[in-house]
Amino acid sequence: MDWPDTNCKEKPEHFECNCTRDWLHVNRQTCLAGDVAHARKKLEIQLQNPDYQQFVEYMCPDIKNLGSGHRDLSLCARPIVGTWDDHDYNWQDGDKRLPNKEQQKKLYLDAFGVPSNSPRREKDRGIYWKHTLNEGTKGKEIDVFLLDERFHRDNKPCETRREFCEKVAVPDPKKYKHAWCKDFIFGGADGKGSCCRKDEQIWAGWCKENSQLGDDLWEAACDPTSETYGFPGLEIDISSGGPIRAGPNSNTTHGEGVLCEVIGVNQRAWLQDELRKSEAPLKLIVSGSPVFNNPEEFVCSKALKRRPSVNCTCFDDYDCYRPAQLNLLHNLAQAPGCVVVLTGDFHFSDIKVLQPGSQKYSGAYDSFHLPRAIYQIMASGLTTDTAQHAPCDGYRIDKAGFRPEGECAFVSGPAFGMIEIDWDTPEQLAKLQIRDEFGVVTLESTLRLDKCTPV
Repeated sequence: MDWPDTNCKEKPEHFECNCTRDWLHVNRQTCLAGDVAHARKKLEIQLQNPDYQQFVEYMCPDIKNLGSGHRDLSLCARPIVGTWDDHDYNWQDGDKRLPNKEQQKKLYLDAFGVPSNSPRREKDRGIYWKHTLNEGTKGKEIDVFLLDERFHRDNKPCETRREFCEKVAVPDPKKYKHAWCKDFIFGGADGKGSCCRKDEQIWAGWCKENSQLGDDLWEAACDPTSETYGFPGLEIDISSGGPIRAGPNSNTTHGEGVLCEVIGVNQRAWLQDELRKSEAPLKLIVSGSPVFNNPEEFVCSKALKRRPSVNCTCFDDYDCYRPAQLNLLHNLAQAPGCVVVLTGDFHFSDIKVLQPGSQKYSGAYDSFHLPRAIYQIMASGLTTDTAQHAPCDGYRIDKAGFRPEGECAFVSGPAFGMIEIDWDTPEQLAKLQIRDEFGVVTLESTLRLDKCTPV
């Protein structure tokens, strides 16, 4: 929703392409980030699109019976549910700092017809939710967890972009990320950078000190596999730099917690509780960002005569937020039943599996002792606007070994994901599929729901 309606390269003087560059509006193409009026106009156009209306009529043939105005699409015969990622949120790579995010939330929920009394509309709350398919049909339920990974998301941790910003973007005002990086390194309330420092302070700092191992808060502050990890009320003591149970007069970071968050402390607690209670054989985790992708550093700026190449540790996914990522992965793997993550964002499609045991990525993801595998289907782009045909190179290569069919087993170009379940077989087989724009199956993995193992 945040892209302009004109090509700013061709018409750089257009009013939609002119703004002061800052952390929100990093260049001409992002001048409309956070502009709710523009987002509303684009959303209204989409809702009136004949192809979209045809889709809704197919999914919801009884839509006229759902009342007038904003109809709740989750009540359709074929329910339509969803969550947002950055561009739906109205800010590319956006986080919790988005101005007018409550207005943007209302706009988005209105489009899905979410009732006015839904908890999703509560102030200061993201749009996370659980929807159950086949509800009431014992043994065939599917719990769909819609995560909100923008509303409560911290800015990227300092270590993920410090070198890039200091050596590449800040010295050169012409760089795309120049203004964003200046704020990242030198902005924020204290002028020491808006980047999230908590993972460096606690995860990579306090937790690594041998003297802290016996501290009664060590598990809650340092062990992402623990049920108590990052619990509400645990904050960073400004004086000592360590964790503390916050009190009314304590000198702390005031509600910021002890880790760089993606979904926030309240949503983490909600998800952990709902996963534990769920009796559904299959749990679908709808995540705007890939939950696991690439655990290794990569070159994000090539070498020049005046400096060597610069590495980055992540794109805009969970790999940037390693403690939060580990906590999520272990919560998913500990949940009863089988877990499949549904994601997008990267403009191509694939199927990945994070396996327990000794793997290339075991150390990075602390996955050796996971009780079961976690499956991830990424279907990213139904049109050539977002999913263009591309070769197997760069970040499209799976060097970590997640893809069952090989490092180049992905689909470029328009595609979508599908899950077909045969409930009548003893194994309850689930086929995880990527289909191309013509509906042809191009990638497929089959999962036994009775054991959460591949076939």
